Amino acid sequence: MNQQPLPGHAEQPKEIVCPSCGRFVGPIPRCPHCGTRITARMSITFFRWASLLLGTVGLGLLYLMSIHKDIPIIEVGSISPTMNFAYVRVAGTVSADARITQEGNAVKSVRFIIDDGTGEIPVTAFRQKGQALVDSGLIPRVGDKVIATGSLSVSADRIALWLQAPEQLEIEHAGVQKVTFDEIVPELAGSRIQIDAAIVKFTEPPEGVKRPWVILITDGENYDEITFWSDTADQFEDFSRLERGVNIRAIVSVGTYRGKTQLKLSQAADIEFLNEQTIQVPERQQEKQSWQKQPSAKKKWTPKNQEVALADISKDIAGAKVRFSGVVKELLKPTEEKAPHKLIVSDGYASVTVVFWDKVAEVVLADGPVEAGTPVEVTGEVNVYEDELQVKVRFSNDVKVGDSK
Repeated sequence: MNQQPLPGHAEQPKEIVCPSCGRFVGPIPRCPHCGTRITARMSITFFRWASLLLGTVGLGLLYLMSIHKDIPIIEVGSISPTMNFAYVRVAGTVSADARITQEGNAVKSVRFIIDDGTGEIPVTAFRQKGQALVDSGLIPRVGDKVIATGSLSVSADRIALWLQAPEQLEIEHAGVQKVTFDEIVPELAGSRIQIDAAIVKFTEPPEGVKRPWVILITDGENYDEITFWSDTADQFEDFSRLERGVNIRAIVSVGTYRGKTQLKLSQAADIEFLNEQTIQVPERQQEKQSWQKQPSAKKKWTPKNQEVALADISKDIAGAKVRFSGVVKELLKPTEEKAPHKLIVSDGYASVTVVFWDKVAEVVLADGPVEAGTPVEVTGEVNVYEDELQVKVRFSNDVKVGDSK
């Protein structure tokens, strides 16, 4: 076998030629010409191990970064269809007590609503995740500040957040304020209160009728109602203790319905039956007269389908849904990203600020900016943000511009 090196091979560096036949072999470990095993160069060996080590360390660092990186907090008003299934965090205030739906003795779902100032989003934990929230006591109440982590569900007409990891729900509980009947006013809407009272009457809804359970209560002079729905009713072992004259201490959330204050019970455990019966229920005739003479100030409400004057819209009816007409006084575009559009509406005697976000603006302002003096009809919710009165619009068909009705 001719093992003479080919012309030019002799000038090649020794590290890349076969020591037996003198031919070029490059980085391979065995000569393809004569079969002689080639001792690898130190530089090649070093770089092989270095690249393996570097790749392993790099993957480890990527893993550590992925598990320690904070999931971004987003604003509800910025959610778009392209964010469907995105894993995000939402921070805000719970606008209503969580509702627990049960199926037998098991939790079917836990649902609550977060308001971050740019909009509202329902958050739901199903079955095992909901059961974990109940077992751990992580049930949000109205007024609580929360940070919820989950996956978004975005469709053409709604958004929602599915809670994936119950342990990632952060709750800062709001305080419970102890009040008397006289202190229950619309300004307490969105807060939780503790009240001592005597039961006057307990009413269950007729079978097959969608109505709440109602406990009529009194402090001996004034009267009010505590309402709750089937999900809370299922938590009672029985209703035998909800008898006339029984004194209770209840923790309830204050809401408004048609401008009227409403006391809502979210958990059966929030009613404590007192041993001392210090509050007496008036005789039935006196009770009837007292109930009819209740002051109307805190019972004021705005009919949902009745048009109101702008002068009647005030902070006292925060949370009420109103409908009104007027003319556009000014259109204010957002001054910063994710801020709402503002429409100043006047009826000649008073004016109010109407706020809405980009999704509504795309329809309302589809033909261009609304000019001053244009007739407009608005349906929205009375809201107070940073101590400023405004009417918040959620749907584009709630703003009718021009002569369309």
